[in-house]
Formats: sequence, C-alpha cells, structure tokens
Amino acid sequence: MHEFPSSGYVNVIALGPEAENLIGLRAADMYRVSDQQTFEISKRVSRRIDGKELLCYLKHSSKIIRTATVTDYTIVTCYPVSGGASSQQMPFGDSV
Repeated sequence: MHEFPSSGYVNVIALGPEAENLIGLRAADMYRVSDQQTFEISKRVSRRIDGKELLCYLKHSSKIIRTATVTDYTIVTCYPVSGGASSQQMPFGDSV
C-alpha cells in the first residue's frame, strides 16, 4: 500500500485532451498558428492557467506508465479550487 501525504503540491504534465481542456485550446489550433501569433497564444495560455489550483486525486501509476513516462503517479480526477475556474470535475487519464 502506498502512503500519500494528506495534502501538498506536485508538478504534473498534462497531455492530449486533458491539456486541451486545461488551457482551452486544441493542439491542431496551436499547430496552425504563425510565428507572429505564437506570442499571443503563449500569453493566452498563461492567463488561462495562471494562479489556478487544482484538487487532484492520485493513484500510483502502472508499471507500463512508469516505464514509458517515468511518472510515479497518475491523476484520477481533478477539480479546480481557485483562480476563477468553475468547480466542475476535470477528468484525467494516464497522462501525468
């Protein structure tokens, strides 16, 4: 049995649909922007996630995930708790 601290901070990486949901942009849209638009997109993403805190429930990653991504934990589900985000659940998968 893995023991987690009752609370704390952890840096995570979100990929695919989870990242798109978090930043409010699709990967295809970001791919199509010109070099001149890159700075504006960067500012938009920064504004979207700046100061946001998330309450996340974690599980220990499977051996396959740990091996492929060198990630010990997977986010099971995530809820925005501050930063003006809605309180709706943000589902995540094995992408942390």
